[in-house]
Amino acid sequence: MKNSFTQASRGPKPDIKTKAELLHHIANRKRPMPERTLTPMGPQKLVAHRQAYLSTEKRIAQLKEGLNGAQGKLEKGLAHTRLHGKARMDFGHSR
Repeated sequence: MKNSFTQASRGPKPDIKTKAELLHHIANRKRPMPERTLTPMGPQKLVAHRQAYLSTEKRIAQLKEGLNGAQGKLEKGLAHTRLHGKARMDFGHSR
């Protein structure tokens, strides 16, 4: 009982996006494999495979979006830092 209470009180883990996780999901994507048999599969099996595929693709899209946003913020911050230094230098020369 005590262990389940402490886990519940901590709350959900933070969703940290990393490039390693993105590469892991991309490398482990299920690719359709041609089968030699033409035996139809049950509908439950197809639904389960589709849900797993969609959840993996959704996570890959989230990771790409998050990492691209972080890269854009970094580049924007670097550009503003350079401009800030130039403006300070220009102000000093104008006096």
